[in-house]
Amino acid sequence: MRLAMLGLIAMLIMATAVPAAPATPLLTLAESRHYLHPTDDLQHQGAVLASFSMLDAVYQRYGDNGHCDSTACKHHLVEVLREIGLGYSHLGLHLLSLNYYQAVMHYADDEAMSHADVGGELLMLGRLDDAGAAYAKALAIADGKNGEIEQYAGAYFLVANQLAKAREQYAACAQLPGDNKRIVQYCAIGLVLAKIRGSDAGTPSAIDADKEWPGPALLYLRGEIDEGALAHVVESTEDASTQREHLSEALYYAGELSLRHGDNATALRYFRANAALKVGGFLETLLSVRRIEQLHGNDDPPPHSVPASHVPIS
Repeated sequence: MRLAMLGLIAMLIMATAVPAAPATPLLTLAESRHYLHPTDDLQHQGAVLASFSMLDAVYQRYGDNGHCDSTACKHHLVEVLREIGLGYSHLGLHLLSLNYYQAVMHYADDEAMSHADVGGELLMLGRLDDAGAAYAKALAIADGKNGEIEQYAGAYFLVANQLAKAREQYAACAQLPGDNKRIVQYCAIGLVLAKIRGSDAGTPSAIDADKEWPGPALLYLRGEIDEGALAHVVESTEDASTQREHLSEALYYAGELSLRHGDNATALRYFRANAALKVGGFLETLLSVRRIEQLHGNDDPPPHSVPASHVPIS
């Protein structure tokens, strides 16, 4: 009798269980992989170590009693400090990266990229107000002539959910004549994302999508190819690190489309799959993490703020 009763209960449970949602092409691709380390982890660590050696060489060649006053010294020092900052950023060590990018400001405060680099790390650290101020300075210096700065500023406004301003920045970038076509396509993608997330932004029809990335992603967001075709493009990418980065972007885009269609559960799967890729320093990784938090899919305790500290650079 007991066995019969247990069997009846099991049948009832199976009958009332909700079947798992089927995997989509991108989720199937992402969930077939598992990464233990961030992208190119050892390579970025090696780059940081090499940059420290170069830093010492700069001071030995140009320095005067520990000072760097000549134009040549400042130029090479800025290059090395930026390499260290970039390496730490790729490793996800954004507080350390910020220290080195801020050090660049002592020597290259008049360069738009110096402020954009600082803004990017502040953005990764969640310090949106400070990041906004840094990007405002970068935009003022660039004066509408640098598509890369326009793209970065658009990304800031997208993360800050200031969609009207994101639309303006991405539109300005997409319309810059003669600029890098890859950047222009990413700005077109930004316009579509701003629209998906609730603005009245559109994609300029004059922007063509290349066969090379990010063209397929732009076609997907425009509805000109389906997810299966996009997943095929990603999976066909030969370089493993590049494939992982493209997959990160694609998963975020698919998650946003799911949210627009009201499918929060599937969107959360996309965003979690993206976070599991461990692609450091990527806008799409940051945006996915923020979406996971908004959808209450994060089980981590709230992070403790870390006081600012000075890291010696010489």
